[in-house]
Amino acid sequence: MNLYLHNVEPHIYLGDTIYEPDRGERYDVILTNPPFGAKGADQAPEREDFTIKTSNKQLNFVQHIVNILKPGGRATIVLPDNCLFEDKAREVFEIVMQDCALHTVLRLPRGTFTPYSQGVKANVINLGIIKEREVPMPTCLEEQSTVVKATERLLAFTDRLEARLQKATVQVNQLTQSILARAFRGELVPTEAELAAAEGRQHHVSTYLAWGGCGERATGQLSAHVTIPAAITR
Repeated sequence: MNLYLHNVEPHIYLGDTIYEPDRGERYDVILTNPPFGAKGADQAPEREDFTIKTSNKQLNFVQHIVNILKPGGRATIVLPDNCLFEDKAREVFEIVMQDCALHTVLRLPRGTFTPYSQGVKANVINLGIIKEREVPMPTCLEEQSTVVKATERLLAFTDRLEARLQKATVQVNQLTQSILARAFRGELVPTEAELAAAEGRQHHVSTYLAWGGCGERATGQLSAHVTIPAAITR
């Protein structure tokens, strides 16, 4: 819809991005949010341009996106956490890193896809094709392991922060309800009797009469500084 509103004519066709052969189209920029979940991910597609065979849809989308980018092109992809730590994820991203600069992995806050997918942890992956130049890759396994461990610690720290934020939000909501309840009970301000005692004056309680809905009288006590007639007539 945005494309049409900005006078851009998109090329839209009905098909299966993963299981159909490469159409030979190449792009400068790709913005995509591949479908989450495991529906339809029961078999690996037979694609000659897919280096790693896997039934994980998100990982296959990553391979597809890298293959259809032009040299110097760039892509932004939304991926769930389980995709980054799936069995074949390491192999796929090793291939991706040979041709791309993976420069950003941005963790999205919880509830980003609510109410469509509640509780889904997702990330935004930004990468760019750099086939026109070589990229030095760390060859030391120990160094790679250190980077992975540091990343896992940061993700765990992010999860703890999110849990503390949720707990604090619940406490704030409970505190607001408690304050309102005390306000309705008159516990947040001194009563008339307390004010009179503090000011050294006498507190007067006057009797009043109220009319009920059926014309019956009801009596009660009302605190006031003024004298209210003992009887009220219609």
